[in-house]
Amino acid sequence: MKPKQFYFILTAVLAVLVLGGGAYYYLATQHIDQKTADLSKKLADVEVVAAQIDNLAQLSKQYQKIEPAFSRLDQVLPRSKQESEVVLQLDKLASINGMSLGGVNFPPSATLPSATTQTEKVGDALAVPVTIQLTGSYEQMQAFLQGLEKLNRFTNVTTLAINKGEKPKLVAFSLTVQVFLKP
Repeated sequence: MKPKQFYFILTAVLAVLVLGGGAYYYLATQHIDQKTADLSKKLADVEVVAAQIDNLAQLSKQYQKIEPAFSRLDQVLPRSKQESEVVLQLDKLASINGMSLGGVNFPPSATLPSATTQTEKVGDALAVPVTIQLTGSYEQMQAFLQGLEKLNRFTNVTTLAINKGEKPKLVAFSLTVQVFLKP
């Protein structure tokens, strides 16, 4: 082999090596760029998930703060009428204030009574009208009405009728109270 041929072969091998190395470098950088983009996307996803976890942790703390209020809310605005509880509370309130409870009437229903029949829609809630007959003095009635405002149930007095009682200084009261429910 002559030196000139050897030079051309050596130059050709060197050119192939340089081109091959350049192609390998190009393909390797493309692969690295692709992997870098995938890694960046995954890191961004991890950051989004971490932010969501932080938000959920904050929401959980807020829920734990207000959770005790739910049981209180269920007492104040229950999902069913709980007529017997209402009657017991009214009887206790009347006896505490020295009044005699003549009767508590819930309106009749055209359908079979259920947890929410005999109700009427009042705003966003349901109301069960209850008619109450009491006997006592005006001062006792005022105390009864103040106690009614402090019951552990949302109520609203809609009518109040006053009649002369059978005994002196006693007055017969008839009032209609709306007892509220969650719809």
